[in-house]
Amino acid sequence: MEIREAIRTGSQELAKHERLLYRANFQYNNYWQGKFYRIKQVAPVINEEAYEIVVITVYMFYF
Repeated sequence: MEIREAIRTGSQELAKHERLLYRANFQYNNYWQGKFYRIKQVAPVINEEAYEIVVITVYMFYF
């Protein structure tokens, strides 16, 4: 769900190999690996094909 939302509404950057990277921040307010974080940033890297979007990888950052 967050990956789709990041692609639809996130900021867009150029990535390597003519791919696109999108970034979107979401409220998290939870623990991850024993530390509390308020924000989770979802950053999918995609390749746009003729009739589909292929998600190559997704980075997650916690703040």
